[in-house]
Amino acid sequence: MLRSLPRRAVTGRPAQALAPPMESWRCFPRGVNLTARCYSSTDTRRALFRQSIQHWRKVRGSFFAPSEEVKQARVTNTPIVGLETTIYTHGFPYPDNVKLALDLEQIVRDNGGVPATIGVLDGQIRVGMTTSELKRLASTAGDPETRKVSRRDIPYIVGMGLAGRKLNGGTTIAGTMHICASAGIKVFGTGGLGGVHRDGQNTMDVSADLTE
Repeated sequence: MLRSLPRRAVTGRPAQALAPPMESWRCFPRGVNLTARCYSSTDTRRALFRQSIQHWRKVRGSFFAPSEEVKQARVTNTPIVGLETTIYTHGFPYPDNVKLALDLEQIVRDNGGVPATIGVLDGQIRVGMTTSELKRLASTAGDPETRKVSRRDIPYIVGMGLAGRKLNGGTTIAGTMHICASAGIKVFGTGGLGGVHRDGQNTMDVSADLTE
């Protein structure tokens, strides 16, 4: 005849130890935007994760803007070539940088591709720009407020834009590569590669272009 054993005999622990500890539950006031008042720790993490994803989808369009031409190229499977912009904002002077930018875009078009000039305009990452937008970014060359945007600077400049301070910037190789990867662009062109700056052995001033 079988009979049930005490829980201590099965697990070696007191029966009360099998109950979930009270600390594993979180209760929220009715004002918190969750679908129920009480959640276990796992449920809480899942609910907050879902909310963060929904928030990301909501705000992403406010700081990441592909152009209509780039969107159409994705639909038609036309090759897209990303182009960095620090050569315009921190290299060539205005208006020579505008001519260079338009010439490079035309080279891409002449070879059957769609140019996606990448930069930050009004605190928003632009993946592809209209001619007027490109001229406006190029006209900020030499302005102390125009930023050189490497990978590390993307969260800062985007965050400042969301907070209301709309900055402009040209993207470096590292920054352009990161944005291209996020946009699904596999090829990009550049005007130059960053390196180890003078006295780099003391300052550790090494461009992220070398490691990205």
